[in-house]
Amino acid sequence: MSQESTPSPSHSPVFRRFLLQHGEARLGLEPRALVVGRSTGCELLVGDPQVSRRHARFLVDGTSVRIEDLGSANGVFVNGKKIKAVQALRDDDQIQIGGLAFVLKSEIVSARNTTNPTPATSPGGGNLASLLRVNPVDAETPTVETFSIEFLGTLADKCLGMGRVDEAERLLVAPLRDALRRARDGHPETPPHIFVKAAHYAVALADAKLQGSWFDYTIQLYAALQKPPAAEIVDQLHATVRRVPSIDVPALRAYVENMRQRVNQSPAERFVTQRLEGLLRIVSP
Repeated sequence: MSQESTPSPSHSPVFRRFLLQHGEARLGLEPRALVVGRSTGCELLVGDPQVSRRHARFLVDGTSVRIEDLGSANGVFVNGKKIKAVQALRDDDQIQIGGLAFVLKSEIVSARNTTNPTPATSPGGGNLASLLRVNPVDAETPTVETFSIEFLGTLADKCLGMGRVDEAERLLVAPLRDALRRARDGHPETPPHIFVKAAHYAVALADAKLQGSWFDYTIQLYAALQKPPAAEIVDQLHATVRRVPSIDVPALRAYVENMRQRVNQSPAERFVTQRLEGLLRIVSP
């Protein structure tokens, strides 16, 4: 009489780990209910204006992921179809929440990694530091806030390319304000390229809307960082400055003077400072 085989107690338990993929980045989903929305009480906090305050909820366990629309204004779409009830998700399903698009992925792991209890993990090596900021409200309720300039920038580029400038501005206002706040507060964990992106989009808006306040934003950003802009941002400023009215010249002058007084500048920084001086000569009466 044959005996039924039983798993060896020495074998590690097997789990399925789920991830939301956006481009090269992947966001690990911990087994729990995760609410997505613009409210600060959400576990996945996003700045997309198309997302409701409490837009959707992922229901995650060790074997499956389901998604539920929480009565959002713009709905939740799976593979292009608007869901009407709680829906089970499968690998490679495409999920649209407001202006954000994700693909569900999963992988088998022999034991769950408990070294990072927050929803922000990078098992696939994606650079989540450029997309996410872990902002724990307390030890029990971790919150993840999206660096939405990464997500929304692609959408804004499309809007600008189609001449929908106001829509691009609506997408970018919140992440640009967040970048300026970070610069002023001194957040060392913020990747430097986030500030470069913020400056790039601000100058693009200044040029598209012929609005000096976005030009001024770029100067305020780098004044707060106390460093010269990236060379490509100075190129953008020079290409735009003659088109944009009502630039805050005193603020620009104060910033340029501050850069002049910096000691031990590298050759590249000195060159950028000289270009900033040229910018000031263009706008000075």
